[in-house]
Amino acid sequence: MAFCGSCGNELREGAKFCPKCGTAVNGYQDQQETKGKRFSTPWIAAFAVLTILIGSYFVTDMVSPETHNKMFGWVTFGNSPSNTVKKATNCLKNYDFDGFFNYCYFGKNTSPKELEGQKTLMLAFGREKLEKEIEEKNGIKDFNIISEKIEGDNAEVDYTILYGNGEKETRTHKLKKDINGKWLISID
Repeated sequence: MAFCGSCGNELREGAKFCPKCGTAVNGYQDQQETKGKRFSTPWIAAFAVLTILIGSYFVTDMVSPETHNKMFGWVTFGNSPSNTVKKATNCLKNYDFDGFFNYCYFGKNTSPKELEGQKTLMLAFGREKLEKEIEEKNGIKDFNIISEKIEGDNAEVDYTILYGNGEKETRTHKLKKDINGKWLISID
């Protein structure tokens, strides 16, 4: 099967001109399907490097949390004290106090029933205090994590909050890891 070299139109055998564009045909050009490379070397190398990075992220987290924090402390997705503070502060920024208290820890030796009671009290009384404080400062405009220190099941996160009225405040949250391995802000 022959095709025009200019427009790609299919030519009949023996044709001297292309019926579509009028270009003279200089002999027949058989067009064959070309198969592209399935994978190229740079893509394989990039995939290998990415696989090694992701694998080392999860392996160091399982083997040694301290080493993991030193190597990957800048990565904040997933379950980390900094990520918990970010999520909780975002809740406050959006006036979602129920969401904020979902990231809080209310004591070490409390039963689930007592814990729910404490959470209800915090929602009733702590909510008003938080809401008033945030509203007086014209809301939370932005926040920034400064540092994170992890020691076993305890952590400390320092961060700054920029309020709508321009006031900037530095805060520290102490966090504890619960029995499910989730980091929670300690409210003692």
